[in-house]
Amino acid sequence: MDKDPKPHEAVVSDLTIVCRDDIYKVHKAIICPRSRFFHAAVGFGKEAAESRIDLSHDDPEVIKLMIQYFYELDYKVENEARMPALGLILIHKLSECSKDELQNRRELMIALGKLSTISFDSLEEKILDMWDCSHDIFDGTAEFNDDQIVDFLYQAKMLAAEDNRHMRQPWATATLFHSFAIHVKVYAIAHKYFIDGLKNLAIQKFSAQVPEIALSWNFLDVIDEVYTTTADVDDGLRMAVAQWISNVIEGFGLMPALEDKLNQFPQLAVHLMKLRYKN
Repeated sequence: MDKDPKPHEAVVSDLTIVCRDDIYKVHKAIICPRSRFFHAAVGFGKEAAESRIDLSHDDPEVIKLMIQYFYELDYKVENEARMPALGLILIHKLSECSKDELQNRRELMIALGKLSTISFDSLEEKILDMWDCSHDIFDGTAEFNDDQIVDFLYQAKMLAAEDNRHMRQPWATATLFHSFAIHVKVYAIAHKYFIDGLKNLAIQKFSAQVPEIALSWNFLDVIDEVYTTTADVDDGLRMAVAQWISNVIEGFGLMPALEDKLNQFPQLAVHLMKLRYKN
């Protein structure tokens, strides 16, 4: 795949995809088997005659990732957020928590969302130091008791107060949301152009980041992004959101902000009901 190739390089490709200022010289043999839309588009009409498809009405950043997927069967979002150990602690054995333990985790979630990047990383480093190997947290073998959760909460509140005094910006900012929202947009573009493999990959990447976004109230914005960006006829990504919201409600209760989202998006309530009766 060549982007803005030199004239002598263009001969190696047989299809041009344009998205505003971006020009991609690609290959039908690679693109068409992975997209029913492109397979049909190069078969007749103006696009077939010119071997050129204009996608300038789409987001160039998302089209770039779509092209990357065609050639690598993967796509990478710049500065993509990582999975934090603190996020895994919040959901660790959530179904076994008592009412008081759930309240502590709810408060911890709120406190963590207020931390600056430096404070968040500092607290996570302290927690990882409690184990010889950090993978104990990530592979699910680490154990946490309520006293430890309370200690994490105390430290988080102390760090949050320090951040507030120094007017530091919370770590869960627009950068994190942008990284997360890109997967939603990739899913939507994959649905639009019938790229089934890319849809499945976008759901995987989206779901992998859910515990991180849930550490802040950005996850409420993600509900907006999913239900306004994806097609009403396609429930794939919406059901993934509903599954996480179901887990949040089960673990932390129906918080007022979530109730507002259910009123704003009745289809989310429908998806939650589907999950309930499915289980």
